[in-house]
Amino acid sequence: MGIGMGLKLVPNVESLPVNNLMDIAGMARKFADDVEAGRYGEVERVIVIADCGDGMHQFGWGESVSMYEALGILEAAKIVSYQSNFEE
Repeated sequence: MGIGMGLKLVPNVESLPVNNLMDIAGMARKFADDVEAGRYGEVERVIVIADCGDGMHQFGWGESVSMYEALGILEAAKIVSYQSNFEE
C-alpha cells in the first residue's frame, strides 16, 4: 500500500491506565475489556510488540496490516509520543 492509503498518519496514542504494569497478561486482558467496552471507539487494528527471552515478536489483529504498514504505524506512534512529551 502507498503512504496514507487508509492509514491515519497521526494516531491517537494513549497510555494504558496504571494498575500493575508488571502483570502483562492482566494488563492485556484489561485492554481487551476496554476495547470491548468501546473506550477507544471503533478499533480498526492492534499491533503488539512483545520483547521475550527468545527475541521480539510482532502480533497484529484487526484490519489487514502488512509488515510495512505496521512499521509505519509504529513510527507514527513514536512521533506522536515524542511530540506529546515536548508539549507537557
